[in-house]
Amino acid sequence: MLGTFYDDNNFLINKIQVSSRRPKDNTFNGTIYIVEDDWTIYGVELTTRGENINVPIIEELVFNQSFTYEEASGDWIKRSQSIDFQFAFFGFKGYGRFIANYTNYDFKPQFDKKYFGPEVLSFADGANKKDSTYWNAKRPTPLTVAETDEYVKKDSISAVRNDPKYKDSVDAVNNKLDLLEILTGYTYRNSNNRSSIGYKGVTDFKGFNTVQGYVLGTGLFYSKGYDEDYNKYLYASVDADYGFSDDRVRYNASIYYRFNRTNRRSCDCLVVPLYSKSITVILYRRWKTRYPAYCLNAIMPNSMKSIMPELAIVKNSSTDYLQTLMSVMKDASR
Repeated sequence: MLGTFYDDNNFLINKIQVSSRRPKDNTFNGTIYIVEDDWTIYGVELTTRGENINVPIIEELVFNQSFTYEEASGDWIKRSQSIDFQFAFFGFKGYGRFIANYTNYDFKPQFDKKYFGPEVLSFADGANKKDSTYWNAKRPTPLTVAETDEYVKKDSISAVRNDPKYKDSVDAVNNKLDLLEILTGYTYRNSNNRSSIGYKGVTDFKGFNTVQGYVLGTGLFYSKGYDEDYNKYLYASVDADYGFSDDRVRYNASIYYRFNRTNRRSCDCLVVPLYSKSITVILYRRWKTRYPAYCLNAIMPNSMKSIMPELAIVKNSSTDYLQTLMSVMKDASR
């Protein structure tokens, strides 16, 4: 016990020293403040080292927390927390700090039945587009001079990089065709339109398998972002693979469209030829974490309809999907 004192609400606070009996254990050293009779935490000032938490590059880690009494709820709630750390590795040293302040607690929230869904985190519209006046009023801890200069520099760089003329200039340089790119691949970009079209080259080594042997591939692709953050995104490609052992070229085409990043809803369409007699279109519909697969017949001449029977919708598992696809491939090869 280091002493006692009364806070602004006339609560008696005990100041207690914390020390480790075994310095190498996962322990802290410092001071903890306990409210008399309530025996709840009023604040902590604790320190540990990297050797105690099995993170050798950390030299020192300091935790500070403060709590206040909320009369409306009768609870002690956390108001602020800071984590300071010093690190060193390969001759480099540095330090950092994380600060958090907690306000606007809601102890009796009212939720309707539809409130909870797949969303686990959300941000208010324009949350990252507030001006300095807003942050000066809301930020409890002022920025340091170095932090202010850093934000000014980053904002200036961001403004330049988002300027349409700057994007056109960068594209003009990057879109120049190099002779080596005829072999390795080439991409033409339009940054203002958030689109690109490209050629994958002829040196795309696909690997080795017992049927095709060594495989080389090439192809064409197109991509398009429909908003600034590429939440809605389209990718389409046409590819060809050549196997040296079977001396055969295989073709496929695919289209991928992402509706949003929130629930990862997307749609994939893969078109592959089956022994040059028919085409199967495999359509994947994705919603949340469930991925049922649908196998559909492609549009083909009536003379070829008899080669591939109509496929049933596969909903059970990936195993059922593979078994159905293999059955179709066998029928098409006859």
